[in-house]
Amino acid sequence: MNLFRRKVSVPPAGQLGLAIDTSDTVTIRKILSCHPELLNQPDEKGSTPLHRAAERQDLSVVAALVDLGADVTLKDHFGYTPRDTAYFFGEFRMGAYTDICQKIIKRLGEPGQSA
Repeated sequence: MNLFRRKVSVPPAGQLGLAIDTSDTVTIRKILSCHPELLNQPDEKGSTPLHRAAERQDLSVVAALVDLGADVTLKDHFGYTPRDTAYFFGEFRMGAYTDICQKIIKRLGEPGQSA
């Protein structure tokens, strides 16, 4: 018997963050079906789950979040949308973006349009 072993409870927002970080779209969908309020909930930097996926350059997670209705127009505390974040983190060199970044940008839609 191990008296020091304790199961740590992770809140749904933490579970969602971990699922985004591990590209686990099945878990993302499951968490958001139980906690839809987390879809556009900002963190301490004002970043939504969609910002986080765009920063990670994860097309599958971006697509899943957009399909679930994530708001592509929300801005973080610096005034950046997920599209801006995708551009910033997808830059390969000045003016040249990675292929995955271009796909994410396309999935997020044109500025002023809903994806």
